[in-house]
Amino acid sequence: YVSEGSIKKKHVTISNTDSQIIARVSRLVKEQGSNYIIWKVLRRGRSKPCFNVEITNSLLSRLLESLFGKGARVKRLPSWIHQISRENKLAFLTGMYRGDGSVEHSKRGRSDARSYTTTSHALAVDLWLLLAGVGVIASIKRNKKKNAWAIVAYGHQADFLGEGLKKAVRKQNIGFALGRGKVYLSIRKLEREWYSGPVYDLNSGGDFTPLFNVHNCWVFPKGQNKVNIGLGVSKAGLDRRNRRFNKQDNLQGLIDEYVGANSVIKNPRLASGEDDGDNAKGNWQVPVRRQNDCMVANGFAVVGDAAWLPRPLDAGGIGPSIYAGVILGKVVAAALEANDASQESLWGYNVEYMKTHGFQMASFEVLRRYLQTLTNEQINYGMKHFLSEEDIQAITDRKHPDFNRTQFFNPAMWFRVLGDLNLARGLRYTAKKSQTLVTHNLEYPDSPGRFAAWRDHLRGELRETVEKFKPLDALQ
Repeated sequence: YVSEGSIKKKHVTISNTDSQIIARVSRLVKEQGSNYIIWKVLRRGRSKPCFNVEITNSLLSRLLESLFGKGARVKRLPSWIHQISRENKLAFLTGMYRGDGSVEHSKRGRSDARSYTTTSHALAVDLWLLLAGVGVIASIKRNKKKNAWAIVAYGHQADFLGEGLKKAVRKQNIGFALGRGKVYLSIRKLEREWYSGPVYDLNSGGDFTPLFNVHNCWVFPKGQNKVNIGLGVSKAGLDRRNRRFNKQDNLQGLIDEYVGANSVIKNPRLASGEDDGDNAKGNWQVPVRRQNDCMVANGFAVVGDAAWLPRPLDAGGIGPSIYAGVILGKVVAAALEANDASQESLWGYNVEYMKTHGFQMASFEVLRRYLQTLTNEQINYGMKHFLSEEDIQAITDRKHPDFNRTQFFNPAMWFRVLGDLNLARGLRYTAKKSQTLVTHNLEYPDSPGRFAAWRDHLRGELRETVEKFKPLDALQ
């Protein structure tokens, strides 16, 4: 169904030119007791006819729609498919590639490529991640003329898709695959180091928690008598907190305060070993917002912190920077081969990063601004009553939450809403604004000519949220 299926009311139709696939589908339908008919369509200019199996089963129709979506452009894979066994993943991939897979024969002596084509961007990204889960490193290419995406694998990755989807990967993968907020690396060597002892985390209570939003804190054991301690906070938030409580705290002072309060740490002193050098202590700044709206100019491109890539919610920038670096490397290589380093030639870097990763960052920026207006009690109430487990897990996995419970028209939600009406209104606004921003970012212009209008619209949407969401400590 995902590859070659459609739904119409109580009917599910599976179409394919392979008579063996049609025969297998018919047998499976017959075994589960549904009524079906088969018809053949002769297509002008095509050597092979197309066979269609129409299954009459309203329950199956509703089930497939809820799992995979209805319509070729909105199909997707359910999130739980990434948690099933490897054997079942390979079986599912086998069916998908039999339905819509193809072989691209090389014209330059390179190995053939295996590709899967879909008009659904969501399905393309989901398939990309599913392939990574079984060890296949693929790439996503867009066909602008057909408004479709192809997931392509080369080399021994392609051989695996063509010959052994039912078998385990036997060759070691080289390189890495990247998805929404995750990087999948090949493991070349694994060493175990046993550690026995406590591992500490930083916690802060009270109405104002500077570590909750835009935070990055850690305590990593590095030996029997050595530990690495780090802390990151919003500088503007810390400045406002200092003014509010008449303090002069800074990052180093907060770390020193933590070390002094931790009874397990005895006689603390800075490391002075050969590997420490000038790295015993230090601090730096990290930009925390969405990525730069445009990351290229004539003969120029930015990546990493220079492009404002760290995630707005947690300031994590390594994953986005690696991801963007891979995209930029491909774009620059193509530009050098074409002897064209103009902004237009480099524009694909903007487009691919936005549509595969950066599309959610502006909405994360809005979510961060909203969270900074709340007390700890409101955050706890919202997570308990308004956010689903899936939303919380998505945020934990650095993905964009769906905010399914923000549909407050359900009478079962009314008592929760009345418990904190302002909180509910703010979350509802954030959910709607997030969806608006995601939709707008996925429509990133394919060329510099339409960029100014797109950017102005984005800034207008964000300007509204800046005015609406003032940090909690700035209001008091």
